[in-house]
Amino acid sequence: MAIAPLALAFLFLPLGDGGAAGFLRVLGWIFAAAVLWLWVLPGTYRLLALMVVDYFETSVDVGVVRIIGCVAVAIGGAMVYAGLFVL
Repeated sequence: MAIAPLALAFLFLPLGDGGAAGFLRVLGWIFAAAVLWLWVLPGTYRLLALMVVDYFETSVDVGVVRIIGCVAVAIGGAMVYAGLFVL
């Protein structure tokens, strides 16, 4: 449900005019449609998630998954550090 606030923000915040604002508004409508799809047909999202997990289990080496996980944790830590630095 993390995309629901993004959809609301992109749709209802005053972003002005221009190409970037139009793109964000279209992205908001896409996010809103995805949230509605998740609420109406949750089984399809579950199947999609299971397909992604199955792909990573069968065709990607365990070491690659661990390296991607470590990089993701490092990027998350850097974002937290940058956020606390700004505060």
